Amino acid sequence: MEASENTLRKNAKEMMKINSENPPGNETEMVHYLEEKFKELGMKYQCIETAPNRVSIIGETNKGKKTTNLVCHSDTVPLSNISPEPIEEDGKIFGRGSVDDKGAIAAGFETARMVIESGLDTNFMLSIFSDEENGSVLGAKAILQEKSKYNYNPDFSLVAEANSLNISIGEKGIVRFRAKCMGKEAHAMNPEKGVNAILLMNGFIQALNAYSFPNSFYRQMNVRSTVNVGVIRGGIKQSIVPKECEVDVDFRLVPGQADADVMNGIRAIEKNLKQKNPAFNLSVSMYRYDKAHVVNKKSEKIQLLEKVLKEKGLPAEYGFASGATIAKFLTTAGLEAVVCGPGKSFLCHAAEEHVEIKELKTAAEVYYDYARRLG
Repeated sequence: MEASENTLRKNAKEMMKINSENPPGNETEMVHYLEEKFKELGMKYQCIETAPNRVSIIGETNKGKKTTNLVCHSDTVPLSNISPEPIEEDGKIFGRGSVDDKGAIAAGFETARMVIESGLDTNFMLSIFSDEENGSVLGAKAILQEKSKYNYNPDFSLVAEANSLNISIGEKGIVRFRAKCMGKEAHAMNPEKGVNAILLMNGFIQALNAYSFPNSFYRQMNVRSTVNVGVIRGGIKQSIVPKECEVDVDFRLVPGQADADVMNGIRAIEKNLKQKNPAFNLSVSMYRYDKAHVVNKKSEKIQLLEKVLKEKGLPAEYGFASGATIAKFLTTAGLEAVVCGPGKSFLCHAAEEHVEIKELKTAAEVYYDYARRLG
């Protein structure tokens, strides 16, 4: 069957006009819209509220023995300086949510329509989770912890995060920690009488970026671990030697690395810096840890996806997801999943975020063909 560009265009734009920014996080208005779409298609659905105004919605055609599950999310990052009104130009839809992830939701509804109208004897599930942009704590994570309660057990999940409709079979893990250096205040005219906490932290940051962490290269997919110092706080006035400085750090793990590798590396850095400067001190608190994951691309269901993509003239290249996705939480819960979504990943969260309508059409047809072939 052929997907309708007009329907995709209309639905994507309608959703993009609905504010579902996270933070602060409130998917209620989006879910009201999505409920109406499920009703229009005659699909069975359930709304799951994990916290006030944090609602996920899961619909299915409820036919057949096998379930193909398309996974999306209804929240977006904040608009920033982007207009809330979507703009269409040269076959592309510009605006927040076009790529991440409302264009994909539109493709999902178009897939459901084709499955229903063609009378396929298969169950197509469309899972639209809340809170993805904040780590899925109040969305997929919470629901998957009680998946039996919600009868959530699809045969195969396609996570519709942007990767140009390729196959991402894994993603890096995440360690996030806060590091703090303490110094001693003094007047800026006599800085030698104090200990500058910012300078201590500067030494740590440089050493952190230069350090060779164990197991930092995953040869099978040619990817390395990365570290990013994203936030720094320190000092109260130019004329005062700063007493304290702290940073928030994001470390992306490759398969085979664990939080212990990161923490052991930090302690080795600390020991080395303290030997060079007895005034150096460091306290570290880790506040997030998600393991890296990778699935076996020789799986029959993944091989079927490769075949469907190639029949559509797509390269079906295997790789790693560029960021954190719900695929990781699905596989951790024992459900087979890969990322395969329309749009270019580098456009997610960008000021020029946009998606090609033709790619949404291709995505809907790929998902339909996959559901048809899975049976």
